[in-house]
Amino acid sequence: MKKSKLIQSAFVLAISLASSTTVLAQEVTLRLVSAFAENGIYVQHLLPWISKVNAEGKGVLQINFIGGPKAIPTFEVGNAVKTGVVDLALNTGAFYTNVMPEADFLKLTQIPVAEQRKNGAFDASEY
Repeated sequence: MKKSKLIQSAFVLAISLASSTTVLAQEVTLRLVSAFAENGIYVQHLLPWISKVNAEGKGVLQINFIGGPKAIPTFEVGNAVKTGVVDLALNTGAFYTNVMPEADFLKLTQIPVAEQRKNGAFDASEY
């Protein structure tokens, strides 16, 4: 019985590795939306980063910037990420506490994000 389980596990692992190799061979395009206006400072700083990612990520990763509030209303951006309408969002935690209430604590802490990752604060916020 144990040998059979081991063979099944090895088979599942082999299938997983084979399918992940296939996925890695294809270029991935992520959809990004902003909660802020396209002509605002935040988006203006974002656009060069998107260009850099797209230039360096050819064949691997591309980012398709969909737009700002004209594409998805500001307070719906968090829900758009949650439901898979978009993959990434330029947003602030205050705009999506309805989807992720723990985002509110980020503005209250005096502990740097790098330290929060080390001490488990981020892990504790996952459900």
